[in-house]
Amino acid sequence: MHTKLLLRSSRLVSLVALLGIAALLLPSISSGSQRRPQFRTGVDVIQIQVVVEDDGNFVSGLQASDFALEVNGQSRDITTVYEVDLGADADGGERRARPPAAWRQWILFFDAGFNSPKGVREAQLAAINFIENQALPDDLIGVAGFAPIYGVRLLVPLTSDRQQVLDGIATLGLESAAHNVDRAGLIADTMRAGYLADPDFATTDINAEVDQQDLIAEEIIGDIIRNVNGLEVQQYTAVVTDYTERLGNDLADVLATIRGRKQVIFFSKGFADSVLSGASLDSLSDRAANMQSNAGEALANAAGDESRFGSADVREALDDAGKAFRAADAVIHVVDPSGVGGERDSGLASGGRGAGSFGQSGGSHSALSAIAAATGGTTTWNTNNLSEAIGDLEASTRRYYVLAFPRGQRDAGILDLDLEVTRSGAKVSSAPETIASPIHYTDMSEVQKQMQLAEFIGKEFDESDLAVDIDVVPFAGQDPISRVAVVVEVPWEQLEELADAGDDDNVELEIYTYALNGAGTIVDLTNYQIGLNIDQMKKGPQKDLPFRYYDLLWAVPGEHRVRVIVRDREVGRISALTEKLTVPQHAGGPLTMVGPVSIDYLHPGMVMEGMDPTAPPEHKANGPNTFPFYVGDIKLTPAAAAITTGGGIQQFYLVVHNLSRNPFNGQISDPGLAVDFKDPAGNSLSLARVALIESSHDADTGGTQMLLGAELPTGLASGYYSLTVIITDPVGGAQTQGTMQVWVGDD
Repeated sequence: MHTKLLLRSSRLVSLVALLGIAALLLPSISSGSQRRPQFRTGVDVIQIQVVVEDDGNFVSGLQASDFALEVNGQSRDITTVYEVDLGADADGGERRARPPAAWRQWILFFDAGFNSPKGVREAQLAAINFIENQALPDDLIGVAGFAPIYGVRLLVPLTSDRQQVLDGIATLGLESAAHNVDRAGLIADTMRAGYLADPDFATTDINAEVDQQDLIAEEIIGDIIRNVNGLEVQQYTAVVTDYTERLGNDLADVLATIRGRKQVIFFSKGFADSVLSGASLDSLSDRAANMQSNAGEALANAAGDESRFGSADVREALDDAGKAFRAADAVIHVVDPSGVGGERDSGLASGGRGAGSFGQSGGSHSALSAIAAATGGTTTWNTNNLSEAIGDLEASTRRYYVLAFPRGQRDAGILDLDLEVTRSGAKVSSAPETIASPIHYTDMSEVQKQMQLAEFIGKEFDESDLAVDIDVVPFAGQDPISRVAVVVEVPWEQLEELADAGDDDNVELEIYTYALNGAGTIVDLTNYQIGLNIDQMKKGPQKDLPFRYYDLLWAVPGEHRVRVIVRDREVGRISALTEKLTVPQHAGGPLTMVGPVSIDYLHPGMVMEGMDPTAPPEHKANGPNTFPFYVGDIKLTPAAAAITTGGGIQQFYLVVHNLSRNPFNGQISDPGLAVDFKDPAGNSLSLARVALIESSHDADTGGTQMLLGAELPTGLASGYYSLTVIITDPVGGAQTQGTMQVWVGDD
C-alpha cells in the first residue's frame, strides 16, 4: 500500500544520480519550496448522542432543523446530525467510518471489594458471554474495576481488540497478563507467544475464548472481600468514601476525555446500607443497651455517629460521582451478580473483628440505584440470568443520533444542555443534560492523554492536525512473518511551526504504529518519543528538509489495517492515519512485486530508525528484524511521499519475488522493465530515460531488490501523477506491476 497524502506541505525536492548514474540520467535541481494544500481539523465541536422516540419507537430521518438546542440557556445551532443504526451497520460486513462520538462504547466495571467471590465470577462469565456472543463487531469495549489494593482503575482502555478485553476480565488487574503494554494502555496480543511459536496465531478472526480456570481464583477475591467486610465501622466508612470519590475523580474524569456516550455495566452488590443511611433500629437499640452498661465503650462510640446516622461524606461523594458521570456522558447500568435472593457473602467472616464489623452486612441497592438513576441508567437485581439482562441492554442501545454543535468561546467546564425535538409526537428519550466541555491537551492528566491515544486507535478515524505523510509496505521476512515497513515523514515547515508554538526550540514527537488484523486484534505495535532541537537543525544540513522516521511491524499474510499516530507532546497537536494493507504470500507463488517506494538519496533530511535490529524487543528476538531498504550493501533512504517540481530524477525501490532462473546457468535473469507515467487525467506521458541502477538477490527472502530511476518530463502542471513499474519474467513471460503516486508541485 502506498503513499496516502492526506496532508500536503512545502517540500524542497531535488533528485540527482547515484553511483555514477549522473552520466545516464540528467538531473534537474530546483530551489525554493512549494506549498501543497493542507487540511486541518481546527474546528472545535462538541458531539452528543441522542435517542428520539414516538410512542416507544425510534424516530428516523431527523435533520438539524428538527432539533432545538440551548447551551447554558443560550440558543445554539446544530451543525451536524448523524444517524446510527448499529443493527443495519452490522449486516453490512465492512467496518464503517464514523464520527468520534458515534461509536457504541462499553465499560465493564468489576467491583472486587463490595461483592462476593461467587458474584465476581458470575460477573466475569456474563461479561465473557457478552464479548463472544452479544457485542457487535464494531463495539469498543473497556474494562475497569475496584479493589482496595489499587482503588478504582481503568484496566483496559476502549478497544476493538477482544483478546485484550478478555485478558482484563480474566485478571481484573489482580494478576498481570504476560504481554507488553504501550503508552496507550494497549497491547499486541501476539506478543505473548509470538508468531514463531504459533505460526497460525492471528490468521483466524479472533482467539477469544477464556476458560473458567483462567479466571482469577475465588480464593484471591475472597481474601480481598473478607478484609473489606471485616473492617471496623470507621475504617469501612473510610474505604467506602474513598471508593465513591474515586468513581467520580478517577473513572468519570478519564471517561470524559472520550467523545461519545459510554455505557457502563457496573457489576456490584454495593456497600452496606448503614454507611449511607445509618444503622437499623434494632442495631441502634442493641448498641444503646451496651453503651449504658459500659461507660468506656460509650466514650469510644461517641466518635462513631456515622454508624447511627450514616456518613455525610459518603452521601456527598455519591452525589459528586453522579454529577461527574453525567458530565462525562457515561450511563451507569448496575447489575447485581448475587443472583436470586441476593446471595449473601458465601461464607465470609461472620461477626467480624468488633462491634462495628460489617461481616454479614450484605450489599446495598440504595447507593448504586441512586448513581444509575442520576445518569439515566438501569438496575438489575434478583436474577440468575445476567446475560439476558445485558442482552436486553445491548438491543436497546443500537439506534441513536449524534448531534454536533460548535464550541463557543465561553464554553468551559460543565455545560447545561436543553434539547427538544420540534417534530410533532417525537420526544427526546435519552440525551445528556450536562456535558463536560472538551479539555485541552495541556490540561490533561497522563491517564487522560493515554485515553486520547486509545480513542484514536480504537475508532480509527483520521485526524489531520499535523502535516504528516506515511507509506506502509509489506516486505518478506521469515515465513510466515512479513516485515511491514512504516515510513513517517514530517516536513520542515511543520517542525518550525511546532517549535514556534512551544516554549523553546525543541519539538517532542510521539510516534505510534499499530498493525491490526481483520478482526481488529492488534498483532504488533511500536511507539517512540523523539526530541528534535530545531535551532540546531537550522544551523546544519537538515535545514529546510523533512524529518523521516521508519520502523517495522510484523504481520502474517492476509488483510490488515495499519494505524499511524503522531502527536506533539508539548502543544498536543495530533494526526492519525490509516492504511489498508494486504500482506501477500511472498514465496512459492506467482511473480509478485513489493513497491515501488520513493527514494530520496540527495536530501534525506534527518532520518531515524525506530527499532534497533541488533537489539530488538524481547518478543521479536528470534524473528526477521532487518530493515528492507537495502540493495546489496547500499542503504537507501525511503520517502513517505514522492514529491518533485518535475523535470528531475525520481528514484524508486522495489522487490520482485519468484523470478524464474535461467535453465542453462541456474541464475536469476535480468527481468524486463517498463514504466508507465500518467498525468492526473490518466493520460500516459513519455519518459526520457528509465534505468536499473542497482540490483541484488536476497537468498533469505527469495526477493530480487532493485533500485531504479526515471527522468520526469519538464513543465508538468501541479497535481497527482501515477508511476507504474511493470516487470516481466524473461523465462516464462509472466508480468507483475506496482504503482506509486507522485506529487508535482509548482516551481
